[in-house]
Amino acid sequence: MRLSNPSYFLLAGLAIFGAQLNAFEHTKVLPKGIRNLTLKSVRTTIGGKTNADGRREALAKPLEKDLDFRRVLKGESDYLKKTQLEGLMLRYGFDYDDTLGQIQADMKGSVAVTAPLLSYGITDQFTLAIAVPYYQAKMRVKTGFSVNQATANRFLKKMEDLSQTKSANEVADKLNDAVGELNKKLRDNNYREMTDCEGSGLGDVTIAGKYKAVDGDLIKLASTNGFVLPTGKTSDPDILNDIPFGKGTLDFFTALAADEYVSKDIFFNQYVKYTHHFPAKRDLRMVTEDESIEVDKTNAGYELGANWDVGASMQYEPQSGFVAGLGYVYGRKYGDSYKLENNPESVEKLEKDTHQENQYWEAKIGYSGVNAYRRGEIPAPFAATVEYKKHIASINSFTNDFVTVDLALYF
Repeated sequence: MRLSNPSYFLLAGLAIFGAQLNAFEHTKVLPKGIRNLTLKSVRTTIGGKTNADGRREALAKPLEKDLDFRRVLKGESDYLKKTQLEGLMLRYGFDYDDTLGQIQADMKGSVAVTAPLLSYGITDQFTLAIAVPYYQAKMRVKTGFSVNQATANRFLKKMEDLSQTKSANEVADKLNDAVGELNKKLRDNNYREMTDCEGSGLGDVTIAGKYKAVDGDLIKLASTNGFVLPTGKTSDPDILNDIPFGKGTLDFFTALAADEYVSKDIFFNQYVKYTHHFPAKRDLRMVTEDESIEVDKTNAGYELGANWDVGASMQYEPQSGFVAGLGYVYGRKYGDSYKLENNPESVEKLEKDTHQENQYWEAKIGYSGVNAYRRGEIPAPFAATVEYKKHIASINSFTNDFVTVDLALYF
């Protein structure tokens, strides 16, 4: 039975998920010698995705496949039985695409990322920062099989009429335990069975520097440049519903942000960010459009498509310490490329639908004690914010929303 491999979609989606660690953008940097420790917590649930046309689909849709006669014949290893089944099928007018039933699946995941972020003001214009994310992820999966009674009963009756009772019983047993047959096929090809998957571990570490180039009363400009180190694990090629914690690539990113103050309390921000992924290698299955289970595993070279992220927001930061904001974020990722010698079918499958687009509304609310500390009202400057990102539309990406909580201490 052919089964699409959802782990490659999860890996591609992670590039978009990593971008959600960013809070509302701004041009602020730390004063020289000042440190900031921010504990960032991002949570989301994963249950749906969009296809290449932007239509929403269940996350488990790649697992839901019809068990038609073509797949039954392909899965029969005994040549004589295969020939008898095919002859019977053609003799009594069954078509290769006639289905005996359908694999049904439900898949839902949850991901929580905790990322300590340490920043230090090297000068009054330049701040250096490092973020170390830690992932906790779960992916629940349920599978079942719905028999097409009309086709299955008619086919089994023809077998019994031709005194092929033993073969008919074998087919009936396989239909009644189709999920078990699927798991057996997975085990035979060194996959883990389709069961719940959960784990935790370090994600990709980010090191960045931010430079404020313009610090006017009305206009402020800052640039951020940095690297993302491949410290998080990539998707396990032997676990179909594995959730990776990293992309496996060394990344360089550069961003430009602008703040325009309309009053001392209100400013508009716009930013643009570009991320380049350097070539890398990882273990993967040489899947094709026709087969993703009975395939070999190899260590292949790949390069993820570049990312562009742009956003605009209005932010309110009065002297009282209350902070709020509304914004819009758009992200685009170009398609990936894979290098597999003499295997164009696998390359085509691996590269298919790896381009992505996503749009979010975002809102935040919180409190900053920096001004209160300057007035001597509190013993230490701190900040706490809650941010919500609402999915609007996307292509080949998750449809989930994000909740982010930031707790920051300056010292």
